[in-house]
Amino acid sequence: MSVTCLSSCEDIYEGGRTELPDVAVQLKAQIVPFEKDKPEAIEAGGAVGVYMMSAETDAVMASNLKMTIDADGIIDTDNLLHYPKDGSKINLMSYVPYEQSASESNTLMLDVTTAQAATKSDYLYAVNMNKYMALSPVKVQFKHILAAAVFDITAGDGVTDGDLSDVKFSFDNLPGQADFNLLTGDLSVHDTTALIPVNLTEGGHRGENLVIPFAVDNLTVACTLKGMTFTRKLGPLEFKSGNIYKFDIVVSEPGFDIVLRQIEDWKVEEY
Repeated sequence: MSVTCLSSCEDIYEGGRTELPDVAVQLKAQIVPFEKDKPEAIEAGGAVGVYMMSAETDAVMASNLKMTIDADGIIDTDNLLHYPKDGSKINLMSYVPYEQSASESNTLMLDVTTAQAATKSDYLYAVNMNKYMALSPVKVQFKHILAAAVFDITAGDGVTDGDLSDVKFSFDNLPGQADFNLLTGDLSVHDTTALIPVNLTEGGHRGENLVIPFAVDNLTVACTLKGMTFTRKLGPLEFKSGNIYKFDIVVSEPGFDIVLRQIEDWKVEEY
């Protein structure tokens, strides 16, 4: 029985040509949690889409391969991905959940105009650049493509907790749809004038939204209560992929006050 190694071997039939052994690419999935104290788990059996490109020429070597994750986070590549035998480096792009329609254009359609559409658009994405041939698994570190906004809402003067159950909030000048290029990681925004309703829970005391990454010159938030609508402009703000933005809102009569309390950055070290 022969033992496969990663050292170059000489092909005596080609007058000294060197060639590396055939080595399959192994992948192990991890996830960047939205809340550090509430880590999200990669779902065993979930379908992952994987692309592989030459790091030197950008040639696509594998396109939207459908693979599954086991209970240990190992992505079953079904022996479909192999390192180049010439020792050149590769780039790997992975996303979850798998979308068959992405095969046509290598893009994902993102839509946050409704809560249902936003949930379907909550894709995770990972990039591993310049990977050499190795026997150990590549650590695929997923993070959310979209940004998230969280609102903590309290009742002020003239407003009761019961009134908050009828309050409505929205972003008035953010994009509602975009295309995400799986090969490059680039976003193409469709529009910047969508009305993005805030999804309220806990009797109007909390709001949560997924947001398309975008830099806005003057973020506008609207509040409707008791038949009256008020708007506040917060100035320039950039929503970045994989970040969560926490706002504090006090609803009074008339009007409301809103401040951006905290931005949490979930960018992680590349492997």
